[in-house]
Parts: sequence; C-alpha cells; structure tokens
Amino acid sequence: MLKIFRPTYHAQSVYDIDINFYKKHGFKNVIVDLDNTLDSYKLFEPSVRAKELIKRLLAAGIDVFIISNNH
Repeated sequence: MLKIFRPTYHAQSVYDIDINFYKKHGFKNVIVDLDNTLDSYKLFEPSVRAKELIKRLLAAGIDVFIISNNH
C-alpha cells in the first residue's frame, strides 16, 4: 500500500475525537460517512448526537461533508 494512504490518526468513533484536535492539527474540512459512522443505516433521520456533533464542528469553523452510499 502506498504510504500516502496509511492513516496518521485513529479513533474508535468519530464521537471520541475532541473538536480541539481538529483545530490543533489545522483541519478545515471533515468528511464523514453517514451510515454506521454518524448513525445506524436503519435510522430515517439523524440522531441528536449526530446533529450536535455537526453543529459543534461548524461552530469551530470546520466544514463538514457527509457522504453515504445508502439511499
């Protein structure tokens, strides 16, 4: 595997990452998968926890891009 595709950081959950981590390391954008990362693929709308995480990231000046391969 090419070295550029090896992760630099690892967390068990996106919810385990402190918002200050992103700021400290100069992240301006975060890309997260909706299904089984923010919430279960079985949910019809985002949980309060997911909405709060997105709000906190945006408030910190970090753009959030949510992707999904689910319909």
